[in-house]
Amino acid sequence: MAEAVLIDLSGLQLNSQKKCHETLLKTLDSIHYHHVPEAKFLCIICCSNTTKEKDEECGLSELEAGNGFSCLMGKFETVSNPSLAASFYTIKQKIDEKNLSRIKMIAPEHRKLLMKAYLDQLFTKVYEFEFEDLQVACRDSLLKPSTEINLTTTHELEDIQSEIETYLRSLPALKGDLTIVTSPLIPDHANEVWVMGKKEPESYDGIITNQRGVTITALGADCIPIVFADPVKKACGVAHSGWKGTLLGVAMATVNAMIAEYGCDLEDIIVVLGPSVGSCCFTLPKESAISFHNLHPSCVRQFDSPSPYVDIRKATRILLEQGGILPQNIQDQKEDLDLCTSCHPEKFFSHVRDGLNFGTQIGFISLRE
Repeated sequence: MAEAVLIDLSGLQLNSQKKCHETLLKTLDSIHYHHVPEAKFLCIICCSNTTKEKDEECGLSELEAGNGFSCLMGKFETVSNPSLAASFYTIKQKIDEKNLSRIKMIAPEHRKLLMKAYLDQLFTKVYEFEFEDLQVACRDSLLKPSTEINLTTTHELEDIQSEIETYLRSLPALKGDLTIVTSPLIPDHANEVWVMGKKEPESYDGIITNQRGVTITALGADCIPIVFADPVKKACGVAHSGWKGTLLGVAMATVNAMIAEYGCDLEDIIVVLGPSVGSCCFTLPKESAISFHNLHPSCVRQFDSPSPYVDIRKATRILLEQGGILPQNIQDQKEDLDLCTSCHPEKFFSHVRDGLNFGTQIGFISLRE
């Protein structure tokens, strides 16, 4: 069953017959009746950037003024924005707040391709969509489209993508309270890895330093920001570990760089894995998931499916322990560290969840002067 139901009434004009209005109201009432037991979010999209074309036709504004529609307003949430990009972005925020992923889109048949084009751009594979035709038949006419929509060219799809990107760029920067998650394992001192003080490589996913008063950072919006500390040799490091970096061994590459450059001992190095996407939300194609399964079967769920769920956090811990890091010196739980970034929009940014409009988490560390 769908967790959220979206009904597209946008961009449509109704035949002025009273019968047509009544039929639409009955249709909406039926949708509510069949989905309210399970669905946690029922929404009518009634935005319109079209104008009336004929005197004998009327837009949704007239229907909204009627008593029947007013009664339904209490049963559905209504989103009305100047554009579909704005409407779907608003809906996505509401869905994420409720932590929903199974969505039914009910739309007139001639608008189904249009709806799918917007959904494909704004929603990631975390969300599961099913489509249903919205059919409202009257005696002499149907619910009339203001324009016929046929998305058949790459140019038309590019126009939609451009509209969405323009809207997302117009949004204010995502804001929220700054939350600092600290590790009790790190005392209060303080592929390629850049050794601070040496020439910076063209590309790298890890940084190490023993310089005092220098803060080094690793970014992550679903990828793991990893922090390393050696309180004995007074050295530290950070790494950005996505699924590819995990398989390439960026975590142990950072550890090995600390050993080679600063004489650190494996048993002294503490590693903290910052928040990242969990195996509940992160999938990879079967051919990529095989490498994680070969590392350890527990790193993959639903391995026989075309897109298995992958646990990059468990894989990172396994690789660190295999490399000699003491299990008790790896912190990847507690203090909100093991919360999935995709599942918790109130706490974290997430590329998997937010698509084009996402922020980032930062893992950082410095040695005190």
